[in-house]
Amino acid sequence: MTHAWASVVSAALGVLVALGALAVLHQDFLPLQALLVGGFAVLAQNLVRLPWRHLPVYVSVWLDMGVVISAALLAAVAHALTYGLPYMVLRLPELSTLFVGFLLLGVTVGGMAYTHLRLATEVDTQGRRVAELERTSLESRLSALSAQINPHFLFNTLNTLAQVVHEDEDAAEDLVTDLSAMMRMGLRSSARRVPLVEELDLVRRLLRIEATRLGERLSWSVVGLKKLDGIEILVPGLLVQPLVENAVKYAAADLVNGGRVEVELTIDTEFVRLSIEDDGPGLPAEIATELAAGTLRKRGTEGAGGGLRNCVERIRLAWPQGNASLTRDPNFPGTRLILTIPLEST
Repeated sequence: MTHAWASVVSAALGVLVALGALAVLHQDFLPLQALLVGGFAVLAQNLVRLPWRHLPVYVSVWLDMGVVISAALLAAVAHALTYGLPYMVLRLPELSTLFVGFLLLGVTVGGMAYTHLRLATEVDTQGRRVAELERTSLESRLSALSAQINPHFLFNTLNTLAQVVHEDEDAAEDLVTDLSAMMRMGLRSSARRVPLVEELDLVRRLLRIEATRLGERLSWSVVGLKKLDGIEILVPGLLVQPLVENAVKYAAADLVNGGRVEVELTIDTEFVRLSIEDDGPGLPAEIATELAAGTLRKRGTEGAGGGLRNCVERIRLAWPQGNASLTRDPNFPGTRLILTIPLEST
């Protein structure tokens, strides 16, 4: 039952109660007076019900009916008083019965209203506490996952710098600049959400460092960044970086002839999709199966799908509604991971 229908039912009930109460008092059928008394009862209901109008209809409808009935009884008694003292003495038993009914019902409705309003306030307070605890818990878990990713990111970058510092001073200087910028972004963003364009800037710096180390063995590209002009999409910090790092490792660093890594951004009316492609050997069959089923097992943070599992877990925590995902294109030669997030992630 909706609130509108509940109001109609209460109004009809008020008229019926008024009709019955007047019939008891006056021993007569008085429809016009019943309409007036019922109208007073409905008016009283609309004035009194303001504190509990936000309650669910299955609660407020009973309170509304109680107010209407008690108000109709009181109005019927007041109507009888206009007939003078002799009439009151004559109808004293009926008046007493109706007045006592008004008092009992009024006290009952008042107690019910107080109880439900108190419970609603406590539930609302408890709900806010639970929501705050859940938010804090999510932030803590995201921070813990970031703490697992950060050392891996740092060690790989430092190893890259160590390999080129004695070979090319200009390249080493560029690497230090990129590393400094990446460290600033990484330390600032690992435990919070950052603009996607900032995350992809970190990815580009990582690819530049890796390309300097691997030379012609690594070709790479980041496509579609201009589509983010004027659009702020927020993602957990260091969400994309480990995916690209894995692509570099398995598509180029571990292969004699190297390979290709491509990051491409596309946007439609509802979602932002980021694909990370490489022409390496592809995901191990076991990990690919688990990723498709959404049941990546914990294998640690180094290799064996650990970084991939961390990313999937962070996606799940950052978008608990389930409207973001990390999937694999099974028809792509090599590995193609697709990160899909809602466009309203601001």
